[in-house]
Amino acid sequence: MRRFSSGQIFLGAFITLLGLFLLLDALFPGVIRGSVFWPLAIIFLGLWFLWRALVVHPGEERRGHIFGDVRLGRKGPWDLTKDLDIQSGIGSVKIDLSQAQIPEGEHRVRAESWIGDVDVWVPQDLAYSATGRVVVGSLRMLERRDDGVLLERTVTSANYDVAARRVRIEASLIIGDVRIRLA
Repeated sequence: MRRFSSGQIFLGAFITLLGLFLLLDALFPGVIRGSVFWPLAIIFLGLWFLWRALVVHPGEERRGHIFGDVRLGRKGPWDLTKDLDIQSGIGSVKIDLSQAQIPEGEHRVRAESWIGDVDVWVPQDLAYSATGRVVVGSLRMLERRDDGVLLERTVTSANYDVAARRVRIEASLIIGDVRIRLA
């Protein structure tokens, strides 16, 4: 069974709601420009943040900010013993896995943001499978860069399936740049 990320669910729900509001505006002029649209949009965003805060899976560490930057690993070693899930509303997410102490096994690092940048540095000796998604912006994975709308790409190291230590990286962004690079 395919597991959808919360970013995909949020984006699908947001686009569906936007379409419904536009349809309502066409059928009943003035409703959207009146006092209905923005309160409902704010309620929807609030419920989404609450839902994300309540759903934590065993063995997962969660970090997030509505505004501001999230940085891991630029100031020295840190432990990646649990799966890592980072959410950011507006701001940058920077994860340096070259400074991470990673035990054997498969670990998941997921970074989602609405507006900003997501940067992940992967050490040369670490097996990885990295997926990047951008609704509007640029996607740079290793040496390949694409700019545009609705971008998605996955790159996997040659030894990923047999490596003792490996990391599955998922980086999603609505507006901005996703960059996954070798350190």
